[in-house]
Amino acid sequence: FWGLKYLILIGAIIGAFFIPRGEFGQVWMYFGMIGGFLFILIQLVLIIDFAHSWAEAWVDKYEETESKGCQHSTVHALIFFTFLNYAVAITAVVLFFTTTQLKQLFRLETESCSLHKFFISFNLILCVIISILSILPRIQESQPRSGLLQVKCKRTLPLSTLFESFGEDQ
Repeated sequence: FWGLKYLILIGAIIGAFFIPRGEFGQVWMYFGMIGGFLFILIQLVLIIDFAHSWAEAWVDKYEETESKGCQHSTVHALIFFTFLNYAVAITAVVLFFTTTQLKQLFRLETESCSLHKFFISFNLILCVIISILSILPRIQESQPRSGLLQVKCKRTLPLSTLFESFGEDQ
């Protein structure tokens, strides 16, 4: 059954090369945009699930070892990876502003440079706001297992997507 599905998929890929130019290109673009949106949405759901599973497993392990009076290496690892994610995010934002792709960012003659600057700044502001919100007592009451590790894991995807979206200006 899977062999038939693979043959149909390969046939569709090969068949796409024989489609003449014209109206289909515009339609195909919309399919690509919808597919790209769904791909990013699925990635975000998987990252959220991964971050919560990771933090929950480590907190459970900490609570289990705490009752036995063991070392708190799990807490140290959790803190280390949280700070590592923050360091990666800060490094990414700094690189966004200083890489060769964005050297024109500081010249405000073109609209695209100010658009890059806006999205970098907006993403950085969102990171700070969500980090602060995740540790507020009211949030901790309703979501006791939420924390900074989940926030940074969730912010990694938009930061990487933001970097990939910066292309050569034409």
